[in-house]
Amino acid sequence: MEPYKIYDFEDEKAWLKGRLNGIGGSDASAVVGKNPYKTNIELFEEKTGRRIVPDISEKPYVIYGKEAEQYIRELFRLDYPQYQVMQHEYRILQSLDYPFMQASLDGELVDQDGRKGILEIKTRGLPISRRESWKQNAWRQSGKQGKRKRQRSSRLQLIRRKILRKQQMHPDLYRKLRQRKQLQFRKRKNWYFSWISVYGQPGSRSWRSVNIC
Repeated sequence: MEPYKIYDFEDEKAWLKGRLNGIGGSDASAVVGKNPYKTNIELFEEKTGRRIVPDISEKPYVIYGKEAEQYIRELFRLDYPQYQVMQHEYRILQSLDYPFMQASLDGELVDQDGRKGILEIKTRGLPISRRESWKQNAWRQSGKQGKRKRQRSSRLQLIRRKILRKQQMHPDLYRKLRQRKQLQFRKRKNWYFSWISVYGQPGSRSWRSVNIC
């Protein structure tokens, strides 16, 4: 006797309704809180009828995954001829020991000794052309360059603010230092370095210069 009960549905609508009677493999990630698109609370509300299940059948990735299954199944038959591959489109297997656990298999396997197995099919995503791939990579690179420019700009703004703050705190000393040409700005590889007095009372001769960059 098999440890599960078989339910065969007439169409996709009835099959989707039957999926609400338990937890399948697609729901496992949401149950443990690892699904970035659905929480376990939202899953609970869907299973108990408190929330309408969103229709994702028209999304490009879903359509691509469904259409690709039959071809991947045929490729598996060619690579592993020792297995008999069967597929029932609208079938749900429900555990007898744990009735809340159920599964819709992408394929059922039977080897030459009569042992049964499961075929699970996953698709990586929609294939894109080289031109589209190049555009995406170029966009990522431009984003990184823009981030570096923003970081450099913020660093220069911080330097200017520090200089202005010290100038406001020690106006007399700043003026004397500027007259003596002690305050210098040097441009080296697009980075500005400045040396100004930050210690000592205004007008005193005891001061020391520090690099605020």
